[in-house]
Amino acid sequence: MRTTFWAQFDFARETVGAALRAVPGAEVAVVRTLPELLERLPTTEFLVLADATVAEAREVVARLRSPDRALRWMHFNSAGRDGFNAAGIPEGITVTQAFGALAPTVAEHALALLLTLARQVPFALGQQAQAAWVKAPEAGMRTLDGATMLLVGLGHIGREIARRARAFGLRVVAVNRSPRQAAEVDEVRPLTALNQMLPRADYVVACIALAPETHGILGREALALCRPGAILVNVGRGGLIDSVALAEALQTGRLGGAGLDVTEPEPLPPGHPLWRAPNLVITPHVAGVGRGAENRLAVAAATQLAAAVAAGAAGATPFSRPA
Repeated sequence: MRTTFWAQFDFARETVGAALRAVPGAEVAVVRTLPELLERLPTTEFLVLADATVAEAREVVARLRSPDRALRWMHFNSAGRDGFNAAGIPEGITVTQAFGALAPTVAEHALALLLTLARQVPFALGQQAQAAWVKAPEAGMRTLDGATMLLVGLGHIGREIARRARAFGLRVVAVNRSPRQAAEVDEVRPLTALNQMLPRADYVVACIALAPETHGILGREALALCRPGAILVNVGRGGLIDSVALAEALQTGRLGGAGLDVTEPEPLPPGHPLWRAPNLVITPHVAGVGRGAENRLAVAAATQLAAAVAAGAAGATPFSRPA
């Protein structure tokens, strides 16, 4: 089966590529750039990729609308596929995804951001750089034990965060589009209850998928409802939060801090007000990076490719999910 791995990023490139090449019956090419992908796309039957910008996704999708396309299967390594959902993947293509493969690593990163802010690590690093032994202001020091965390989203990532949060003694509540109760959390409410839940939380972690109903869900009104001094972490998508309103909430001290692995826009431009906001930690969309995540992505991609080879990808149900 003619297979192309569009490895846009260094992360997991070698691990996933090796796993794909080990699948019997697969002829695998690894490409890095969009032009390279577009060149191979007419003869590609199985495509492995991460999400892309809407503009890039539209270029890919435009090629896939050809009635004589060879492509039968798309497998996504990323936790989301917002760009391709916006572009509109043509019918008749089986779509699978490495659901949950990145969740443990993203959950670790979310807790790392939260602890960094709660324990005033940025202040300590600033003092260390000046060789100064100065204790952080006691008013800014937090503990997780006995506090309440609100998860905005309770998918694979949300549940992994909840498991780790409970180990720190946090009470974990959540809002979710499907308010099914889950063993990992103490209470689950529908997404429409967000404004009622925000004042109850010492820590708010956004990890829900970006969709029309969740874009800007943590906007100016929602941030104003947060408990004074609350800490906000976003490991979902940048579009979940109104970035300008967040910068203002940090500048005024309404929020005690924020940790962002994702922003809107992304990358964050140099003149954006978030760069000047106090008590803010930004990481450049790397929450999923880690050796364990690489291995899980490789297994998921190789498993789907093996299934496609075995079945000839014939009769596969579009948008099916891996077992």
